[in-house]
Amino acid sequence: MAERTSSRIIQRDPIHLWYPHELLFPQPLRLKSCLPSILIAVVIGILLSVLLNVFYDSKDLGIRSGSMILITMTSPAFLGLFIWLCRHCLWRLRAARRDYLLCTGCGHSIDGQAIETRCRGCDQELNSDQARWAWKRALGKPTSAVPPGSPPGTKPVGAINPAPPLATRNRFINLYGILVIGAMLGDDLITLLLEALSVPGNLI
Repeated sequence: MAERTSSRIIQRDPIHLWYPHELLFPQPLRLKSCLPSILIAVVIGILLSVLLNVFYDSKDLGIRSGSMILITMTSPAFLGLFIWLCRHCLWRLRAARRDYLLCTGCGHSIDGQAIETRCRGCDQELNSDQARWAWKRALGKPTSAVPPGSPPGTKPVGAINPAPPLATRNRFINLYGILVIGAMLGDDLITLLLEALSVPGNLI
């Protein structure tokens, strides 16, 4: 019965686009590798939101609760995404300066070493040609669909088209600014309208 059930299980490829070469994907570019810095940014965003709320309440600057709720909810997400995009840009610059000869495990430079080498940072055995291919592929640079040295018939890596981090960051900053300014102006306009309607002489 167990054999019959197991025979009906449909075998699917892993979700990772690089299957069956997912082990070559540069670890520093994975989201889990930058989670600590993202969490720190989120905590800083929450603290800044709390301080802004306390400051505006103490000064009575006329900024309404709706605007502060928006700032409180979006600031942590904004800072977290901003840190992730900045980190991605730094790795892109580092890889380009090193001709994409970086270890796929820790990002340590392997420039000037033999093709079959061992990383001096994490002691991982790797192929420098495959490491260069992996970094180029992960950063959206033109390269082959399969790693160098792959036997004939090797399944190609799934196509990737990452958005430029700098353009994405700029669009997100603009959107965040529009949301905050729009919320502040909209909240004040609604307040003025309600105050005008509350005056008996202005009621129609």
